[in-house]
Amino acid sequence: MSPQPPTTPLESLLSSPEWLLDIPAGEPRESAFADALLHVSNGYQGLRVTADLDDPHADPGFFATDVYDTGIGVGREIVNLPNPLGLRIRHGHATLGPAGTPRRVLDLRNGWAYVERPLAGPDGLRARLTTLTAVHATRSALGVQVGTVELPTGTGPVALEAYWDNSTGNPYMGGGVPGLRMYHTEVREVEATGGELCLDCQLAGTGARVRLRSRVRVGGETHRLPVREPRRMGETVVVAPGPAGRVPFELVWSVGADDALPGGNDVPDAWTLLEEHRETWHERWEAYGITIDGDEHARQAVRYDLFQLLQHELPVRPRKVTPARGLSSSYHSGATFFDTELHKDAFWAWTVPGVARSHLNFRHATLDAAREFARDTGFAGARFPEATNDLGHENGPHEVLAYPDDGQVKEWSVREVLHISADVAYAVRRYHRVTGDDAFLTEKGAELVLETARFAASVFRWCPDRQAYTIRSVMGPDEYHYHVDNNHFTNSMLRWNLAYALELATGTGGLNAETAAAVLRRLGVDDDELRDWAGIADAVFLPPPMAGGVPAQHEGYELLPDCRPRERTEGPAARLSPDETDLASALENFPTKLVKQADVVLLMHLHPKAIAPEVAAETFAYYERRTAHESSLSAAPHGVVAARLGFPDEAYAFFLRAARYNLDFQPRTDYRNGLHLSAYAGAWQVLVEGFLGAEPLGPDALRLRPSLPGHWSGLSVPLQYQGRTLRVEATHSGVTVRCLAGSDLQVEFGDSTWTLTAGHTVSTTQASPVTA
Repeated sequence: MSPQPPTTPLESLLSSPEWLLDIPAGEPRESAFADALLHVSNGYQGLRVTADLDDPHADPGFFATDVYDTGIGVGREIVNLPNPLGLRIRHGHATLGPAGTPRRVLDLRNGWAYVERPLAGPDGLRARLTTLTAVHATRSALGVQVGTVELPTGTGPVALEAYWDNSTGNPYMGGGVPGLRMYHTEVREVEATGGELCLDCQLAGTGARVRLRSRVRVGGETHRLPVREPRRMGETVVVAPGPAGRVPFELVWSVGADDALPGGNDVPDAWTLLEEHRETWHERWEAYGITIDGDEHARQAVRYDLFQLLQHELPVRPRKVTPARGLSSSYHSGATFFDTELHKDAFWAWTVPGVARSHLNFRHATLDAAREFARDTGFAGARFPEATNDLGHENGPHEVLAYPDDGQVKEWSVREVLHISADVAYAVRRYHRVTGDDAFLTEKGAELVLETARFAASVFRWCPDRQAYTIRSVMGPDEYHYHVDNNHFTNSMLRWNLAYALELATGTGGLNAETAAAVLRRLGVDDDELRDWAGIADAVFLPPPMAGGVPAQHEGYELLPDCRPRERTEGPAARLSPDETDLASALENFPTKLVKQADVVLLMHLHPKAIAPEVAAETFAYYERRTAHESSLSAAPHGVVAARLGFPDEAYAFFLRAARYNLDFQPRTDYRNGLHLSAYAGAWQVLVEGFLGAEPLGPDALRLRPSLPGHWSGLSVPLQYQGRTLRVEATHSGVTVRCLAGSDLQVEFGDSTWTLTAGHTVSTTQASPVTA
């Protein structure tokens, strides 16, 4: 059966220009950077749409969320699977090769990638290859590509080699050591029947099986031959080009043992799949789109961020680990970190609460692994690791190769990061405050909070000299200082964890007294343990403040030599001297006050009342001048805090760094780091928690305190709040809130409080609130 392509070029299927992201890669060594940005996913599989798999500077990637194997230097790592997009075009005995720079376009509105490649043969034959590629938005196992080869009129038969490419593998630590990689996938059997190719694969470490299927249809096909190379398996399709020299083709693939590509006509043709996919994405933009008026640069960034966040998590899965780089890279081995709880889950709780619940379901399902990790490291309760693999276990690495030098350097975060469990408890509280999901809090959330409180209580040690509870030799979120005592963020978060557990236990934190008593009985928490928690929480040691009342990041921080203070006018770009860069690369403990990301500013973001109001602005200014912003997670907390302090234009610079982190702030040469999804979620936090000033006040009340950048004329954001569907629109003169679905809501704005009912709008753009 021949494909039915459109009569117009594939380029005509692209959206209007404001929805297109043209990805530049003018230099050969920028191919990997383009591969990372040109990424399509559906939360189950993720694919970097590489223009040319033979390009030595490309970084092809194809990942499935459930496919992990034994790793190099870590317990498990997500597997870079054989790539379904292998395609070579032969004329005679020659392969057509690149004849110019490809054009790469990500169509954000339609959710697909467009690639246009000029080709040429050694005999002077010129051709053009164009493709549209999508990972299907709702059929999670399926992906689809349609394409056209355009040849000179009268060109004789050509051969299309369509194959799965298994030549990439997993580079060590995301590519930190050139040439060191592991090939996880062994193709045990290849079967070609009825136009369908099936690869039966086995993972080298665990022995788990993965089935990959594909079907290629080519217009003008005459016959087929197998492609069987050491790392390439597929078919050669011999084609007689049409009168206009056009060769249309379509590819449908599937990944997974259970969701294999059905035979016969059970799967629609590629064009029908693409139309389904496009309709789903149009519905998503209608539901979740954010509008920024007066700033095209920011609007493009937000669209890109939303696209990547939505495509990585939708449709909702009931229990899901969320890798730090999503399904865009094997960097960080596919492990999950605290950025999920502190950044991604903020976005999801307010946007698609089911995704935030899915992440917390994963933490609850891996509680036994967290309890085991706590016991193995000398603590009680549940200790969630700094890096958690798909099974919930600690995932290192403990040492990292010191390439190009010999030997290894220790990665201290595995041992010394102790705040992760409190971050999980924080995500439970925020999820409940935003969604009002009492069932989750009762069935799973309270257990997460109480077990992490047990861990927190076991971490603190009584210090007779200080008459307080202390924590020795830790690392906070700032990765430049470790072996420190009494990190302000760690001590504060663990103390908060205990206090929140006590609120739940006493029926004041979201559980009624009867439910709280039942949860305590189920977990064996008695009155003596609660008294111990209360005693610890009341006597936690925090480092004495420095000059001007500014909190010290950790004990002894004020005694460190000062770094070169960065001027606030320098903006939030990373700003390390060459010597500082060498220290960071070698995982050396920093000898100065320079921080990678400011722990105290992050604390101000999460707990706005943690720092006294009279020193909040000075605290922000002090740490901003001493922050390198080398972490992708650094900009967003600074942006939120700056907006809350009344500096929206300064917050805007941090917003842009988070929103455009991969677009503008990463090196393009031989890029290997994948997409920084939590930076994108952090940019959303600046919009909603900063510029809109959104704050939950209870089941039936929401506070808004808008403060927009001066050059913006408006901001419109959809929110889910306590079962209600809202659209919040802010300008410099006021705010409008529409309740599209749900019960009555009290909205606090400045000195006014309004009652908003379903189907109505309340606006403060006039002298007094107006309801419509």
